[in-house]
This record gives sequence, structure tokens and C-alpha cells, in this order.
Amino acid sequence: MDDCTHFVSSCIGQRGGGLPVTGDFSAGPYRIISANKLVTYLITKKSAEFKGEKTTDDHTDLLQPGDIIGYFKKSKGRYVHLALYAGGGNIYCHTYSRSPTCTWDHNWHLHPGDPDFSYSFIHITRPETMTL
Repeated sequence: MDDCTHFVSSCIGQRGGGLPVTGDFSAGPYRIISANKLVTYLITKKSAEFKGEKTTDDHTDLLQPGDIIGYFKKSKGRYVHLALYAGGGNIYCHTYSRSPTCTWDHNWHLHPGDPDFSYSFIHITRPETMTL
């Protein structure tokens, strides 16, 4: 299971932020087990919308705290990492144990200048009951 997806789905899901994050996958607290599947799920269910998709430009000015940044690895053709946007150009994500450059209040741009990465800036469409 992708640690980052577990973290993000826990924060935005029913027990965290209030989104009805469910799926037909076999494992995981919200049954969404990969970064790519969570992005696809949120966009398909209209729980989120792209504010910049697979770009190298900075679109953090279009995000609110609690939105998501997806790290798309071109050579793999999928999202390989997710983080919650904290505001002020910073992110919240899972743990030092998997990614020494990503934890609380770290700059969103984890792969500066790497041509194999692009980014999707994903705004969560918050229902009125969401408490994130």
C-alpha cells in the first residue's frame, strides 16, 4: 500500500475530512491503495477538480489548505506520490521513513528540475459537512 495514499485518504475521508472516499479495491482503510487510483477516483466522483494537470508550472495559488498535489512520474505513466497542500507553498505528507524530503511543512516541489516529474494541483470540492 502507498503510505502517502493512506495518509491522504485518512485525512480527507469520512473519518477525517468528511469526503465519502470508498472504492472497490481490496485493501486499505478506504480501499484505495495507490496514488493513481485515488486521483482517478476523486476526479471521477467529482469530489475534486484539477487546477493544473500534469504541469511543471506552480499553481499553488489556486489551492486551499487541504487540497492535494499529485506527483506524476512520466516514465511510469502514473501518479507515484500524493501530499496535502498546507498553504504558503508547503505540504503535509506521510513520513520520513519512506521519503526523507517529505513531511510536515515541506516545500511542495519535491523534484525540482527533474524532467521525469510533472504535478497535478487538485482542489477538493468540499461538501458543507466536510471538516478539513
